[in-house]
Amino acid sequence: MVDILQMLEGATYAAFIVGALVAVYELRTMSRDRKTQLVMSVWTAFNDSDFAEAHARIDMTETKDSKTIEERCQRADISKVMEFYEGLGLLVRKRLVDPELVLEMCYPRLMWAKLKPWVDEERGRITPFVGEHFEYLAQLDTEYKMRRLPERIRALSIAEKSP
Repeated sequence: MVDILQMLEGATYAAFIVGALVAVYELRTMSRDRKTQLVMSVWTAFNDSDFAEAHARIDMTETKDSKTIEERCQRADISKVMEFYEGLGLLVRKRLVDPELVLEMCYPRLMWAKLKPWVDEERGRITPFVGEHFEYLAQLDTEYKMRRLPERIRALSIAEKSP
């Protein structure tokens, strides 16, 4: 016959196991919520009017060299955009945000192509590490888009064939 002490001990073990499972679930949920909050903060910064204007000025500038970009855009614009993508690249590299989510939100490879001459000059002037995370993000974007290209072409060809 089972005595009351054994029943209480079994209930204690069961409560401990249930508590541990709930704690693991809560920690995972909290981690996902923090990552979501971080991505939304990035999205908010990306859609900030000052940033959007700086981004647009650089994007609309035809650049061949670093002097051209500095003549046509303010250094503050260049710094603002550079620091944004540099920080975003660091977050992706450290796996604090989902790379695919970031690469669906923006196109760092396009801005990198515009700013690369300026970054190359800054690397020679300051340190070879200027823009390293931005460059990483741009390379990742290129690889990601190249992987998705066949999927996109296939989806478009199927859509064209359907009535």
